[in-house]
Amino acid sequence: NDIMLSIESPLGIRPFAAYRFVAMPFSISLNATPVPGQITANAQTIVRMGERDRKLEARITLDVQDRSIYHVGLLVPADLDIEQVSAPGAFEWAVTPHKDRKLLSVILTAGQSHQVPILISGRLGEVGVSEQMALPQLEVLDVQRQEGDIVVQRDPAFKIDTADLHECEITELKRLYEWLTPKQRELTRVAVHYRSPAYTGQLKLVAL
Repeated sequence: NDIMLSIESPLGIRPFAAYRFVAMPFSISLNATPVPGQITANAQTIVRMGERDRKLEARITLDVQDRSIYHVGLLVPADLDIEQVSAPGAFEWAVTPHKDRKLLSVILTAGQSHQVPILISGRLGEVGVSEQMALPQLEVLDVQRQEGDIVVQRDPAFKIDTADLHECEITELKRLYEWLTPKQRELTRVAVHYRSPAYTGQLKLVAL
């Protein structure tokens, strides 16, 4: 007979069942199958492109259905120096090399479901004069669908040109007013929308 347990583990592990035996020896076979989940991602990214430095802030919101998640893997540009990460509940994060990019791993200690926001910020590349850069590519691993928007802010003395856009397109800034502050709207001159994490493109800083 199985006995349902009510004691909660301090590690956050939920008890499932216990089994009673009446003689020795005894044996039991267990089979575990992961519960399939539906996970989609929406990214809202701000790139600040100046003559001497470039910074990135991103809010990636995961829509997690059917089960909780305990790990989020996010591929980021190799030249992104991540300075801050934020996630709901207790969490830990680490960055490791991954082919031609970096892998940001976020461990959600207690598991999260429904709307799960992950916030990251950092510097793109070294400090110094740079007139051109690749559109920073963020890719959430193990999701069914990812789309998002990238807004590019610049110094008032410059304008931003785009080139070689692939799997993405210029979009109207007013689409993004819901999540941009009035100050951010004022500084933004280019907005790009994508429906696939395979997007690529170039950004060029041009003096006015």
